[in-house]
Amino acid sequence: MSGNDNKSTDKTLLLTANHNYFVRQAISTFCGLVILTFIYAFIAIMCSSTIIEGATVAGVSSSSGFLLFSSLVYLLIVIVQISKIIFLHARVTAVEKELVPNGVYLSKK
Repeated sequence: MSGNDNKSTDKTLLLTANHNYFVRQAISTFCGLVILTFIYAFIAIMCSSTIIEGATVAGVSSSSGFLLFSSLVYLLIVIVQISKIIFLHARVTAVEKELVPNGVYLSKK
């Protein structure tokens, strides 16, 4: 095997690993957000049932405050996770452009 073939194989392996890493991170982030959404929905349902029943003024006030707080935390976590994936995509794309400056890399078989 010549030196040029080794470089080609190295680039192919690096591009594949780079792509696989991004896909794994995106899928795990998506699954985490789905789980977080179920948890948030449970909290929202429990708080809204307390608010609708209106057992006591203090209960309604504390449930409303907790629902508002949990909504803000949920929104913040979603924004942070999505921005992490966007920045990771930018880094992965930069690595791919560095390895293959002229576009799509097709290995010779």
